[in-house]
Amino acid sequence: LLDISITNYCEKGCSFCYRNSSTNGKHMSLDDYKSILEQLGETYTYQIAIGGGNPNQHPDFVNFLRITKEVYGIVPSYTTNGMGLSEKIIEASKRYCGAVAVSYYEPIEEFVDAIKKLVQAGIKTNVHYLLTSESIDKAIKLLDDPPKFLDGINAIVFLNYKPVGDQSDNKLLVKNSCKVEEFFTKVKMHDL
Repeated sequence: LLDISITNYCEKGCSFCYRNSSTNGKHMSLDDYKSILEQLGETYTYQIAIGGGNPNQHPDFVNFLRITKEVYGIVPSYTTNGMGLSEKIIEASKRYCGAVAVSYYEPIEEFVDAIKKLVQAGIKTNVHYLLTSESIDKAIKLLDDPPKFLDGINAIVFLNYKPVGDQSDNKLLVKNSCKVEEFFTKVKMHDL
């Protein structure tokens, strides 16, 4: 598995983004991407996780997926914030991707809309949930009483928060929550 960030563009502008992605983010060229794939040679890379920013907002995104699968024989997957999932992106995702993950963000309507589009298209869909000291209560609630909009997803992947910059936001670290033990007990109960 290889992770490649093809853009640092993202329209969300989240303060906790460890990549500092924003609407000022730059895109990788398709030629640079091909160069990386050509350097893989005989490394036995079977999957590429395409990331960003919001990778499906890259103007050449469909070509990134197509080339990865058709030219190099590697299965692409990607994580999106849910914005910009046009019919063209959905069709290419179904055709070329092993899976697509949607990051769980507020407002929840955008997230739910993205999940529905992907699941209805028959795309293996995962949820990426950023676990912080402030979001752990919602994560526990999600495990205790999963909402209907999660029907049909493949998995929820809980991602540990990574501080950015001078790390002045360490208060968001999960270890600073008294709910950590409860969270892991719930995860074990659900055999996740």
